[in-house]
Amino acid sequence: MAIVAPFVVIDPVDNTRVFSTYIYGTIFRWNDNASLFDATVGSNTIFGEPDSSPRIGFIAAFAGNRVDSTLYFGTWRLFTSKDRGATWQATAGATDLTKGVTGNGPDVLTTIAVARSNTNIIYTGSAQGAAMVSTDAGATWKNITAGLPLRFISSINVDDQDPAVAYLTVSGYASSHIFKTTNAGTSWTDINGNLPDIPTNALLIDPLDANTLFAGTDIGVFRSRSAGFNWEYYSAGMPPVVVDAFSAQSNGLIQAATFGRGVYELVRDGITFPAPVIDSASIEGKKVAINGSKFGSSPRVLINGEDRSDFVTSVSDTLIRLKGKPKKLGVKSGENTIQVFDSSGAGSNIFKVVV
Repeated sequence: MAIVAPFVVIDPVDNTRVFSTYIYGTIFRWNDNASLFDATVGSNTIFGEPDSSPRIGFIAAFAGNRVDSTLYFGTWRLFTSKDRGATWQATAGATDLTKGVTGNGPDVLTTIAVARSNTNIIYTGSAQGAAMVSTDAGATWKNITAGLPLRFISSINVDDQDPAVAYLTVSGYASSHIFKTTNAGTSWTDINGNLPDIPTNALLIDPLDANTLFAGTDIGVFRSRSAGFNWEYYSAGMPPVVVDAFSAQSNGLIQAATFGRGVYELVRDGITFPAPVIDSASIEGKKVAINGSKFGSSPRVLINGEDRSDFVTSVSDTLIRLKGKPKKLGVKSGENTIQVFDSSGAGSNIFKVVV
């Protein structure tokens, strides 16, 4: 079974604000594109658990909904926060979302999925194979485990258009690993097909084609172009490594995160990336500030045509700051030019600043 990495949620209302989990109940809140620590907004105590042997997964379930700033955290209960982690509520009180399903001792939640098209619909999965669904934002729950193997539920993904359609993956061996529901878990279809008997940790619905699925397994990525059943090994350019998570953008950009071997990006034809834009810039003594958009997390900054990225002190998608002596920055008396390139190589407009 793969070890799942801590979860990260980017606030869709303010994408410079980031939340990340550590172990058990710990949640951190970050500002300035995760470059500035803000606060610890989750702990064992906050979620009603002891510091020693809490009933929380070592890497606990944590999610957003991609619509608003609501956060979702799983112990054996589901907690939500509507104020960016300042306060938390157990949506169904003391209801145990795993109790009576497996009977193998204390269980914990391992994954949470919220329907983007209807955030009242929430799915959860547990370490011992308990699957649940709520249609009222977590107030009440229905057991939807029937038809699934009692295995570690590693991920649940909900179709962006239809909240009744969801895909569920499991880890472990000696069972199928990918299942689909079209009726919010009333029944499940085994779509494992020819996928090998290997722990499956993550699934992605292709943002360009809902019939194309990507499965992250302990030996790499598999792809199906028929919404399951028929799978092909799809890891060219990657080592045979554990794939724990996927990320995708609406333009088709897909990234796969691995356990111990970094992050890989799928090379696809026809994808265009929005170029950075400089709206304003200032040079005051040893400080340069560049305002705009789409700078990304690791931009290159050219001043008068020379790369001065080594002098960057902080970066967000909308603001870059540099600090250094004017000579080191390449700043001259009179007119200076500034240009920003994002990590894909797309360049911004050339902005002129007079000193």
